[in-house]
Amino acid sequence: MKALLISLALVTIACSHTQPYTRTRVVNPQSSAIEQRIIFVGDAGKATPGDAVWAKLDRYLTKDALVVFLGDNVYEYGLPDASENDGSYELYAARLSAQINAAKKARKTIFIPGNHDWNSSRSNGRKRILAQQRFVTDRGAHFAPQNGCAGIAAEPVGKGSVMLFIDSQAVIDLPDDGAAAAKAPASDCAIKHKRQFESFASDYLQKNIKPGTRIILAAHHPLVSEGSHGGFFDWPHHIFPVYNYNKYFPLPVVASLVVFTRQWGWITSTDISHSKYRKYLNSIAAILKNREVFLYAAGHDHNLQLFSGTGPVKYHLISGSGSKRDAVTHNDQTLLAWEKNGFFVVDIYTDASARATAVGDTVEEELVFELR
Repeated sequence: MKALLISLALVTIACSHTQPYTRTRVVNPQSSAIEQRIIFVGDAGKATPGDAVWAKLDRYLTKDALVVFLGDNVYEYGLPDASENDGSYELYAARLSAQINAAKKARKTIFIPGNHDWNSSRSNGRKRILAQQRFVTDRGAHFAPQNGCAGIAAEPVGKGSVMLFIDSQAVIDLPDDGAAAAKAPASDCAIKHKRQFESFASDYLQKNIKPGTRIILAAHHPLVSEGSHGGFFDWPHHIFPVYNYNKYFPLPVVASLVVFTRQWGWITSTDISHSKYRKYLNSIAAILKNREVFLYAAGHDHNLQLFSGTGPVKYHLISGSGSKRDAVTHNDQTLLAWEKNGFFVVDIYTDASARATAVGDTVEEELVFELR
């Protein structure tokens, strides 16, 4: 058994792209003026004011920019509510403040929730979402969607474009249907189960989004990924069973078992292979039937990724390395795969063209991609 596990590990181990893997980059400057700049920063929940990523972010901030924090804004357990008397409150509040202050020059800053903000779906998760919502709004930022309920929030982003926000963890945690909802704990949210969310979201798009509108969809959980949540693990993960939390306690065989069970979807619903996550993907597919989304922006995996041609989504962006970094590989649709702390800048121009720029916190070179 031990020999088999080692053999399997050797077959599946590959190296992460610590140097950027790129395809179809552009180097020529854009001649049109920027109509709207959107900066996507994800998984910045361990941020401190002196982080190199904030100095780099400041270079790209303009008075008209929109900054979107893509969830996992507070590691590890979300922002405690005052009623919890949690001794970690000051530490976690400081991490949120670092993000708010770093983006203060922007026109608007919007936070969306991630699984850690929900305290990994524990019983006090929604309480912590509401605490974070109050914290950021009291300091001039915005929270979307609001109140820890499955729904959609919208933000105009230039002429002919709109950004829609989904609390993907709230959707993942919804019961499947009305029968399952009847057995679940009572909720004061209007949307009680996934089928209801799908119906609501489809109606929302039909009634509120005019044909021809360019849609940008932002949520914490990606639809596709070549990072660890998508099933890719490089060699350290086969040595350290909890590599992202402890790099000093090697257990090679156990670590490989952890890798394989995650790839098979047996451990955590934060992985794309898990049945609950797959149901989220099915819900999004149902909502987007006969619709095209220009860009889906997510965090969750701690790296920078850009894909083209993934189903109803024309481009898919993962910007999840605001304060953490982890392994990543590539597939046939990959335009960029980079294990690097940083963020993405998406510029929409007055001629309706768009570009995505990947920015590494300690690298001067810009990695620019045309979004057609």
